[in-house]
Amino acid sequence: MDNNVVKRNLEDLENQVVVMIRIDGQIMASRNIFQDVLIEGKSGILIHCMKHCIKAGCVAFEVEVISRIPECKKIKLNDVIRVKGVLGISRFPISIYAMREIAKNTGNELLNVATKKLIQKMNMGINNCGELS
Repeated sequence: MDNNVVKRNLEDLENQVVVMIRIDGQIMASRNIFQDVLIEGKSGILIHCMKHCIKAGCVAFEVEVISRIPECKKIKLNDVIRVKGVLGISRFPISIYAMREIAKNTGNELLNVATKKLIQKMNMGINNCGELS
């Protein structure tokens, strides 16, 4: 596992402010769905892709959701989740491809299900939360 990629992604998460949109049940994505995808639950997963550095790739973190995540409001990710570990690293710079790669490498079926639901929602149209300040 490339510790530099994990370190850069953790540093990026410290100040990451996003607007989350509920995709389906326990699946949420940032308004830029190619950047952050969160699967809530006992063993939550956050796929985080650094928006300003496509070289680093994406990291799947095992997380605990510590606070209710509001939909369509700006939040600081570190205020609502606690990182417990690293599930995997992807060489792909966008969440959907990263989720597929990490699911394949780890055998995590939850990532495959979330990927399918995310793509279905994209095809149907995603709520963009209107204009945010």
